[in-house]
Order: sequence, then C-alpha cells, then structure tokens
Amino acid sequence: MSQIIACRSPMGIVLGADAHSIEIDDQGALHESQVQRLYQLTPHAVLMVGGGAAGASMGRSLQSFMAGEHFGSIEEVYTAALSYLASEYETYMQRHCDRLPIDPIHHIYFVLAGHSPHNPADPYQAYLIWTKRHLPLLDGDTILSAYAVPRLIQIEAQLNRMSQENHRLDEIHAVIQRQIQRGAQMENRQASAVYALITEEGVRRVTNSKA
Repeated sequence: MSQIIACRSPMGIVLGADAHSIEIDDQGALHESQVQRLYQLTPHAVLMVGGGAAGASMGRSLQSFMAGEHFGSIEEVYTAALSYLASEYETYMQRHCDRLPIDPIHHIYFVLAGHSPHNPADPYQAYLIWTKRHLPLLDGDTILSAYAVPRLIQIEAQLNRMSQENHRLDEIHAVIQRQIQRGAQMENRQASAVYALITEEGVRRVTNSKA
C-alpha cells in the first residue's frame, strides 16, 4: 500500500511518499507498479499523490495547468488545485464507475504543501485533498502539523512533537524515511521513495538518506 507522510513545522515542511502502487484491472486482478508521486507546481509548492496511476495522471495534468498560471501564495495554489483536481476526479469516476468496484473512499488522495512569502507569521501550509465526505468527490482539509496516509498515530504524534520543539528538517526527514522503509519491509519489498523539503528558499527534492 502506498504511503504519504507530511510534517509541517515552523522551520518548513517535509514530505515523503512511497512510489509503490497496487492496481486493480477490469477483471479484478492485482498488479504492482511504481508511480510518480511528486509534482512541483510552483517554485514554492508541490503536490504529493497517493493511490494508483490515475492519481499520478491527475497530478501531471495539474502540473501542466499550473505552468501557465501565476500564484502569489500557497493559499491561491490550493484554491485552484482543489477545484481542478475535483473536476478531474469527477471525470475519472464517471468513466470508470461502470466497470470498477465503487469504493467511497477511493484510492486517490493528494497532499499539497508550500510556502507563502507574503505571510511571514504563518508561511508554511499543507492540505489534504481527499474523499472527506465518504462520497466519490474531493474535498480539502488543512494539515495542522503531521499527517500520514494510511494513518499512523504513533508516527504522527512523534512528528507533531518534533514540530513543536522546532527540530531541524533533516531530523524530521529521517523519521519519515525510516517509517516509509519500515512499511515497505513489512510488505517484503524495497521502498522506492521520494522526499521533498520546503523552506523559504523553495522546494528541494531528497532521494537518499541524507537531507
């Protein structure tokens, strides 16, 4: 199962995601694959995609859409992204609900995170975009500190404490990386993960053990 972990702190934001995905074909057979999880939307904002290849396709589409736009804050990016992804998700469900099992909590979700230079009092924001109302449509929620999909309460509590104590981003990254690797090991596979650090300087991708 794919994992996404996000931690927002006064120092910045750390995101991590496992590229592993399990797809269900028209006959109900399971297929494992690797999908792109990270899409940079602006110099200070990224989208992490959870679930299968359909979510990755929506992420690429949103990235292309954002390339022709200009946003001054992560809040503006979020408003535009939520509207765009909700429309894409609705189209996807209309195309596939007649031949795929309808799961109200569909295996597509997104974490949008970024920095707003115009809001120095609270510059870092992160949002979960998901099927909040248990219906086949997308809504959004603010991520106050740490959040994981699937939920990992112990890790979230640890990251929340680290955020409150102003730990360095590399320390937060190390905790997230260990958890993603642990999740993969429990499924007897190697983690193929991507990480992103967001600071006032912008987005930095991290793909190895050192932040």
